[in-house]
Amino acid sequence: MSIIGKKFLNLFNKPAKRKVKGKAAKPFDEAAHIGIFYTWEDKAKEEAVEKMADFFRQTKQTELLCFNPSKEPVETEHETVSYNELSSLGKFNSDALNAFLKKPFDYFFVFDFDLNEVSRYTLIHTAANFRVGIHSEAEMEYFELMIGIHKSAGFHNFAEQTVKYIKEIR
Repeated sequence: MSIIGKKFLNLFNKPAKRKVKGKAAKPFDEAAHIGIFYTWEDKAKEEAVEKMADFFRQTKQTELLCFNPSKEPVETEHETVSYNELSSLGKFNSDALNAFLKKPFDYFFVFDFDLNEVSRYTLIHTAANFRVGIHSEAEMEYFELMIGIHKSAGFHNFAEQTVKYIKEIR
């Protein structure tokens, strides 16, 4: 991990840098492609992410990418990206991340209570049409839809609420 790369990443992570402007949400029933990005924390969060992904997989093509913030390997079956793939200039040299960001997801979920610089990077650079995450006054420019939930409710509750609200988009 390059400390200079992290500084550049923070410097360039501004919502105004987004080239693909968010569109009106496609009705969920018509959506075909779902992307889920999350930061590894623990097995409980992994289970909540998987539960939400399983719901989407019933009718949608669903792809997941995990950010590993530590130097240790994590227990996930999904592709991962880490700070090790960050260059000194604040660019990621990750085929998995770059391919993920180019996909035109109908809905793009960021499954993190607190955004980090990599979450922000994905939100700015994704080709997704509609970005969904947890409500935060400071992060409003990054999302087209924010789910209001208290962090103490946990990730399983966040997954349930997200599915509940998304199903209602017509």
